[in-house]
Amino acid sequence: MAIIKHIPVKNRYYSAAVEYLTCKFDEHTMKPLEDAKGRMIMRDNFLIEGINCKVDTFGAECIEVNRYYGKNNAARDVKAHHYIISFAPEDNITMQEAMDFGKLYVEKFLPGHQAILAVHPDGHNGTGNVHVHIVINSVRKYEGKKERWQDKPCENAHG
Repeated sequence: MAIIKHIPVKNRYYSAAVEYLTCKFDEHTMKPLEDAKGRMIMRDNFLIEGINCKVDTFGAECIEVNRYYGKNNAARDVKAHHYIISFAPEDNITMQEAMDFGKLYVEKFLPGHQAILAVHPDGHNGTGNVHVHIVINSVRKYEGKKERWQDKPCENAHG
């Protein structure tokens, strides 16, 4: 059975999300692990994809959309939303299946947002559970399909 966690992000550095998803971090200090030359160490095994953006330019693209709509200017503004969908080891889910599930989740519940999806087979305390991270810009780039549970324009409109 999958568990979902949501974290609102006020950090204006969208590229920090990509670093977190692709590099190793100390679980206690949350500082990146570095090699002898001071470079961040990449995770051993992960998948990463972008939706409505490219992974390498996610930060710049989010800032561009924010500026276009005049949003996310204040320090208190939530710049992004970080979702983590974790699967139990007994679910026997592959990394690609987790990625496909994440894409379906974004398509259904977060349409029109710029999103980065990353899948890792690692977890806290060495559990090895497969989980997918979904980081989206809080400002929707494209209009999404209106669903029956949405009653406000901001729930599917762009900007």
